[in-house]
Amino acid sequence: MSSNKEQRSAVFVILFALITILILYSSNSANEVFHYGSLRGRTRRPVNLKKWSFSSAYFPILGNKRSGPDRTDEAQELRSFAQGICLTASSPDGELRLRVLELVGGYGELYGGLTLPSRCNQCVIITSSSHLLGTKLGPEIERAECTIRMNDAPTTGYSADVGNKTTFRVVAHSSVFRVLRKPQEFVNRTPETVFIFWGPPNKMQKPQGSLLRVIQRAGLAFPNMEAFAVSPARMQQFDDLFRGETGKDRHEEKSHSWLSTGWFTMVIAVELCDHVHVYGMVPPDYCSQRPRLQRMPYHYYEPKGPDECVTYIQNEHSRKGNHHRFITEKRVFSSWAQLYGITFSHPSWT
Repeated sequence: MSSNKEQRSAVFVILFALITILILYSSNSANEVFHYGSLRGRTRRPVNLKKWSFSSAYFPILGNKRSGPDRTDEAQELRSFAQGICLTASSPDGELRLRVLELVGGYGELYGGLTLPSRCNQCVIITSSSHLLGTKLGPEIERAECTIRMNDAPTTGYSADVGNKTTFRVVAHSSVFRVLRKPQEFVNRTPETVFIFWGPPNKMQKPQGSLLRVIQRAGLAFPNMEAFAVSPARMQQFDDLFRGETGKDRHEEKSHSWLSTGWFTMVIAVELCDHVHVYGMVPPDYCSQRPRLQRMPYHYYEPKGPDECVTYIQNEHSRKGNHHRFITEKRVFSSWAQLYGITFSHPSWT
């Protein structure tokens, strides 16, 4: 009986290895299923991200601890908005008027130029890659001026390799609940963190179960939590940027692909920071050069999770379902490295 179980186990292992090898070998194919490849579709000069305006780009949805003009009234309005209350306020000429915070494309339209904080000189992006395990980079990351993390990548239990400091955390609409369910990890552990939530308007402000309202209710329990949302106009800019850099419109492909949180994080980092260093991101050709049977978990905090190269290649070539063009995005990042002062390590590449 035990012999039969061992035989079946051996068969499953062999089948998994064969499937993995077939997927990895497909990365060398000259006939890519999804023809993004070399970015040869670019037809114009790249947009200078350093000149993107912050105006109407990132709307505050929770808190405002930044120094500057007194915005107590605005903070109060935000709290009231979270409870569905409209305030009566005085206009500059003394007449009372009803000020309604209208939902425009799914976001509260606010006044006063309240937006993300000023630029950082040196930023580091700590990816969720398992390449960071065993690096002992924690102290180095802690010394960085600004640190940026993504989604629900934890630091508890991994701080020796990835540090704890979190200046910004960029969170996808699909990761909102995973983050808010662990406030001790993501809110209380690093109270200085500024959250930046991104998602298409139809996901962020659905008629039933608005993610923005979920986030705002969390703010009632954690009054020091500070959060912004990417505006609908900026979401369109992110899409336009991808099309301009690759020559491909992900909507026209009808493949249901999504820009990744890595794409949003890299662009935001370039906007906010004079210099960007990225820990743990592999180069675009990594999976075609990696030893065939070497396995690396996609996330450092999920040792039994999917293999990174299987994930990258399946997403890059998939034509159905929700997926990302990870390899194509990395090709774009490589082309930006010199232009925007981006460096990569663990592994190192340009």
